[in-house]
Formats: sequence, C-alpha cells, structure tokens
Amino acid sequence: RGTEGYRAALKAGVEAYPDNRTLLANYALALMDAGDPAAAIRLLEPKAADDGKLLNLLAVAHFKAGHMEEAKAAFQRAAEAGYPGAADNVRKLEEARQLLGE
Repeated sequence: RGTEGYRAALKAGVEAYPDNRTLLANYALALMDAGDPAAAIRLLEPKAADDGKLLNLLAVAHFKAGHMEEAKAAFQRAAEAGYPGAADNVRKLEEARQLLGE
C-alpha cells in the first residue's frame, strides 16, 4: 500500500470496473495518501452522487485540498445519505474553522 504499483493496480481496476464503489474508494484513498487530493476529487465528483461513503471521501479530499466550503457541503450530503459519522465530521470541520479563524 502506498506504492506507485498499488496505485497503478487500483487505477486499472477502476478503469475496468468504473462503477465498483470499493475500488473507487480505495483508489481515492491511495491518491490522497500520495498527496494528490485534486486527483481524488476528479475521480469522486462524477461518481459520488448519493453514495454516503464516496461523498464522505470527497469531503476529505476537498478538506485536504483546502476547499473548506466544498468539504462542508460534501460532508452534509454524506450525512443526508445516511453515512455514519458524516454529521459529526461537519461539526468537527466547523470547530476547526473557528479555531483557525475562518
């Protein structure tokens, strides 16, 4: 995990099975681990729709990219989709923003 080979294997999996949510989630995580949240955003935005897990990952990617409003919106959508913990993530994001003076 965390190697270029791992990311290449996940990318191949996503290309072969573009609707496989597990592959999408794992590839997005691998991209974020590699320091490329923008690539994770590009991967997830067209696929997340109403999938709480993917929306939560999209929110994390936006957060890592410094897009706080987009992160909040995606966390809220994940919560609305019933993803466990997403509502708490909205609260934590707001607390962090207050601490940072945003």
